[in-house]
Amino acid sequence: MTEGETVVDASSDVNRSARKSCRRRMLEGSVLLISVGSLLVFLLGRLGPSGLEALASPWTLQISIVMSMGIGSLFLLGRRAPAVAMLPGLAWAWWVVVPVLTTSPAASDGPFLRIVSFNVSVTSPPDAAAIEWLASSRADLIGLLECTPEWVDAVEGIQREDGRRWSTIISRPRSSDVGGIALFGLDPLQDDRIGTPVDGGLPQLEATATTTLGSLRILLVHPIPPLGGRMTEVRDATFEWIADRCEASPVPTLVVGDLNETPFGRTFQDFTAATGLRGAGGWSPTWPVRLRGITIPSPFRIPIDHVLVPEGFGIRARRVGPDFDSDHRPVVVDVIRTST
Repeated sequence: MTEGETVVDASSDVNRSARKSCRRRMLEGSVLLISVGSLLVFLLGRLGPSGLEALASPWTLQISIVMSMGIGSLFLLGRRAPAVAMLPGLAWAWWVVVPVLTTSPAASDGPFLRIVSFNVSVTSPPDAAAIEWLASSRADLIGLLECTPEWVDAVEGIQREDGRRWSTIISRPRSSDVGGIALFGLDPLQDDRIGTPVDGGLPQLEATATTTLGSLRILLVHPIPPLGGRMTEVRDATFEWIADRCEASPVPTLVVGDLNETPFGRTFQDFTAATGLRGAGGWSPTWPVRLRGITIPSPFRIPIDHVLVPEGFGIRARRVGPDFDSDHRPVVVDVIRTST
């Protein structure tokens, strides 16, 4: 080997070492950026102003997973100082997440009330698969949001597998916007009203249902999505109206619908603390099934469709229905009495 070749080989080794070092620094920087970014999004979801909190908090579970992976990777890469510094934030994130994921359903062999809540999407006409699924759901009450006259006619024409029909219908369908709303009952629905209680909000529906669990007030609700400061204010004002209606009701009240809020949200937590209402717990995301025609994988969806029950009632089972043409999946909940 000549002297020139020795110099070239040494130079190549130096270049390879420099490239390897550069790649490692880029990897460490990327992981650090992802970890810090996820922590900041989580903190916005806990401490941020209402407009930002409403956009960040729904993704608390996904952010917690990303943060865990990022901090774990920092430890593996030897970046202990930033990893240790972010551990309190990670612990806080899972302290928020775990209670939501681990809530157990109520145990009961007694009678139950089955409720279906489904935002059918105003742009999606009734399809045979959805109608067949509703027919087999054995629901006692069906709440539809963003429903059109075609959806109301389609559900009215369903005959359940046991031969019964949802013969009591309270509805105000719309074809031109997302304000359509309808409640279908096997048994009588009374003292009903549909109105828009908050300026800039959507119609909300109230009715008293005679059920196997006794007389219940049903609030079928659809607060608007919190897309910006003003819309967040309108959504939160709708939650305040719902809380007032629950307090004013002489009979137990169930809140059903697309709340445009998850159990991680500040508004949701304040609302349930004020009313004593609670959901099923667990993680059953319902939205978005698709956006602009692109199917969204389940890990990137969030639970914004709910059935909430008051003290003295519980949820025996909750499941999410199949994907249809809507951007939401329907929710099926079995409600029971836990005390008389």
